[in-house]
Amino acid sequence: LSPAELGWRAGNTALEQRQFEQAVAQYDAAIAADPQFALAYVSRGNAYLGLSNYDAAISDYSNALAMDGTLAEAFRARGELYWSIGDMTNAEQDFATLVQLRPDDSADASRYAFLLYELGRHGELEQFYRNAYSADHRRDWALLGWLTSVQQSRGVSAMQEQSLQLYDSGDQSL
Repeated sequence: LSPAELGWRAGNTALEQRQFEQAVAQYDAAIAADPQFALAYVSRGNAYLGLSNYDAAISDYSNALAMDGTLAEAFRARGELYWSIGDMTNAEQDFATLVQLRPDDSADASRYAFLLYELGRHGELEQFYRNAYSADHRRDWALLGWLTSVQQSRGVSAMQEQSLQLYDSGDQSL
């Protein structure tokens, strides 16, 4: 294993043991050995999060994304951090990107949908689920989410009506 990989693994062990300062030191060593090791930045961001150093965590997640703009772990971690500190605009951007990167991940979709729900954007939430279900009819989570969002935005009777229409038509599209 390379020195960067060894430092990263040692950092992961320290992080699992909630030894956040030691984890940061190990990730620092990994990054010093390979400044382009994007996962080391994500992991160090997680350690900074454990130390409640939110600015440093956001910086590390952003650095990782600057190196690899498809790193789902960084979008998820940064989005959750933004959400926890009340920065809903940036949280929404990260979750929207995450869902585009991983459209089949129902956990990522649920995060994004819950954020839209918290923001009171029921029309967008309904459309999000409609699009997910239309892309793949086997996505039961999308169908359930769509019906729930219809219920929340238009009421129980609308949800029941939509359910019956969908059932009666045999149509798998929303």
